[in-house]
Amino acid sequence: MIRRIPPRHKILFRKSHKGKDVKIYVKPYDFDEDITVSVAKSYVVWADGAIVLKTDDLEKAEKLYTDKCKAHYDDVHGRFVVGKHILDDGVVKTIGEET
Repeated sequence: MIRRIPPRHKILFRKSHKGKDVKIYVKPYDFDEDITVSVAKSYVVWADGAIVLKTDDLEKAEKLYTDKCKAHYDDVHGRFVVGKHILDDGVVKTIGEET
């Protein structure tokens, strides 16, 4: 009998629109080579090669994510706002913004 191993899950919620190593992951997750420590919180903020925050509070996760992005560049979108932003492959864009 062949036993199938389920795929690993890394659900990416947000990532830097400039390609910097700043991301928010959301459960469920079973991190592999990117994040080596499994955690029990709903959101994980990853920046510059390490976990910088584990939280159940999305507002807190987005605030730290935004602060980490601001360390790299000025044109940060801030928190995701329904009706103002869209999420395109993990990148927040203002509605009507050119890619």
